[in-house]
Amino acid sequence: MARSGGKKTARALALALLVGAGLALGAGCDGARAATARLSSAEPVLLKADQVSYDRTRNLVMAQGHVELDQGKRILLADSIVYDQSTGKVTARGHVRLLEENGNVLFAQYVELTDRMRDGFVRDARILFPDNSRAAAYSAVRTNGVKTVFSHAVYTACDVCALHPDEPPLWQIKAESIVHNEDTHEITFHNAFFDVFGVPVLYTPYLREPDPTVKRKTGFLVPSFSSDSQLGFVTRLPFYIPINPSLDLTLTPIITSSDGEVLNAEIRQRTANGQYDIDGSLARTNRVDSNGNALSGQQWRGHVQGYGRFNLSDQWRTGFDIFRASDPTYLKQFRFSNVDTLTSRAFLEGESGRNYAAVNAYAFQGLLAGDSAGVLPYVLPALDYAYAGVPGRDGYFSFDANALSIYRTQGLDTRRLSTTAAWTLPFVTAGGSVFRVKAALRSDVYSVTAGNYSTGAGIVDFPYSGLAHRVDPSATVHWRYPLIREAGGMTEMIEPILMVTTMPNGGNPANLPNEDSQNFQFNDLNLFSSDPYPGLDRVPGGTRAAYGLHAAVFNSGGAYADALFGQSAETSPGAFPRGSGLDKKLSDYVGRVMFEPSALFEITDRFRLNSRELGVNANELYLNFGPPYQKFGVYYTNLSSQAAISEYGVRRQIGISSMSQITRRWQLVADWEHAFGSSDNTLTTNVQLRYNDECLHLSLIYSRSNILFRNLPPSTSFTVRVKLAHFG
Repeated sequence: MARSGGKKTARALALALLVGAGLALGAGCDGARAATARLSSAEPVLLKADQVSYDRTRNLVMAQGHVELDQGKRILLADSIVYDQSTGKVTARGHVRLLEENGNVLFAQYVELTDRMRDGFVRDARILFPDNSRAAAYSAVRTNGVKTVFSHAVYTACDVCALHPDEPPLWQIKAESIVHNEDTHEITFHNAFFDVFGVPVLYTPYLREPDPTVKRKTGFLVPSFSSDSQLGFVTRLPFYIPINPSLDLTLTPIITSSDGEVLNAEIRQRTANGQYDIDGSLARTNRVDSNGNALSGQQWRGHVQGYGRFNLSDQWRTGFDIFRASDPTYLKQFRFSNVDTLTSRAFLEGESGRNYAAVNAYAFQGLLAGDSAGVLPYVLPALDYAYAGVPGRDGYFSFDANALSIYRTQGLDTRRLSTTAAWTLPFVTAGGSVFRVKAALRSDVYSVTAGNYSTGAGIVDFPYSGLAHRVDPSATVHWRYPLIREAGGMTEMIEPILMVTTMPNGGNPANLPNEDSQNFQFNDLNLFSSDPYPGLDRVPGGTRAAYGLHAAVFNSGGAYADALFGQSAETSPGAFPRGSGLDKKLSDYVGRVMFEPSALFEITDRFRLNSRELGVNANELYLNFGPPYQKFGVYYTNLSSQAAISEYGVRRQIGISSMSQITRRWQLVADWEHAFGSSDNTLTTNVQLRYNDECLHLSLIYSRSNILFRNLPPSTSFTVRVKLAHFG
């Protein structure tokens, strides 16, 4: 039981210890100054112990046995505490633990505080931070209330092995001293060795890192090192700069032994109504032509890529996408991207009720050898408006409008205004038939200026200049008759489908260019579409009937099987491009099979079969299987029959990917692509070996590309990325 004055001395003891607790924070504490401010605010103090006594002769307050001292959200635990009122010295012994409000925990056997509680000494200090990193030191000394020096210290973010606690962690930093400055929120290591499994592998006289309280700090991020068959030895050293709480900049020098240096920069910001992210690079290299062949002298090369998205109000949004390069081979040469067409866009879009409107502007940059800058289009602008009425017993009205202006520096210019008004009536008969009847009126007006433009067959000449127009009324009837049965926890459905659509013949006269309907592919997705074209420049024309059978089986557990098979009959097959599968009175058969009996297996196969021999004209197969620790993926694409309408020619290739979780820490990821035909060879091979645990992230990446891009040769690279947790 405490004697007279015990409450006062207990409070004094609490203040002494809690002010001194700042030395225990090491890296990432709130700091002694902040602690003093908090303590000056008469927060209630609770002192609990098995025994509390007061020695009036020596002015000592002593607490022993399961001592617990609480103030605010700080808790101090020890076997014993002694407070000397004469000298202001506080001593805590035995299993000392200090739990901080920010989550830091100090462990020690002996703590001694002096000089009005501003300075202190800790023996055998150990600290556990909220991010699970930890430090230990032979001793720690705190001076001036803000600076703590740990002598003969070690730091790591790795967990200690429970079975072998005496073994060294995967990595640790041993230093002659570790200094934590709470004013600058920095931790510095002096005369430090970086150890791996207890073996020193790297020495540095000085290393500085922000403490755990800092979320964003100027400094180097994780570097990467590569060996590349074209670039030589490549080093990337990203440097991060937080400009303000919502804006940051990352500068990455890329140093190559064969092709010089590149500076890569990325700037990001979250604004009050959105965000943007812009990445770019600049290089001073030897001059090259458009095919990558070396020329005499030097030149500046570079690229920019980024996006922005901003909300103007609850209904309106705006934004941009930008992607441009100084020359066709720059992106691939320096491993920024493998795309062959760069698209830039600015847009404004909004919606209100059942209305939607958008304004888009596009610019394209083609990187393939056959691309000509003069015939690449600028879309300035594309205007879209859509309205859909509320469905009712009498159907609903819809209206779509599009205005388009396409400009070329050396080719065809196109201006187009297109409108479509439609009435749709969906209904279900008493017998179970599901109908959708649609009547539409389409009107297109063109103003064109003769010139060249690009198609799937290459660059062609369009000789017509002047005005052109067309008006196409159409009528479409969709019919479905779903038959459904439930039995044994399974739901089965079989559904015949029929669609008949008609419009005038000859809807695609020669004086109308084809800008947006070139990439046409006939498949199960547009079999029952009244207009299967992806754009507005082409219309089907004539009368077409599509018929097919849809079947599905599924259960409540998510397993399912789905299949569709059908064909189309045309009266005007000339309205579709040759090789598309719709260029005959009886089209090719198209279908799909989707099967997922469990989470371990999934297959989707879309196909197009010749209507006479049932030979495969097009096939896209996707297969995924395996448990979570061993996943495989296979895709197979055969679009050879569409070579005449595709800029890529014959396309028949296979790809295989896998993910193997070898152990809890090790993962192997690989993918491989192979092309068949005249250029029968492996396209790409990529293998990644990854290691991840609480303190280390390691990636070993092998990449091989056999794709000949202009005159850039095939390439091979090997990359090493190492990230230590809480560093960089």
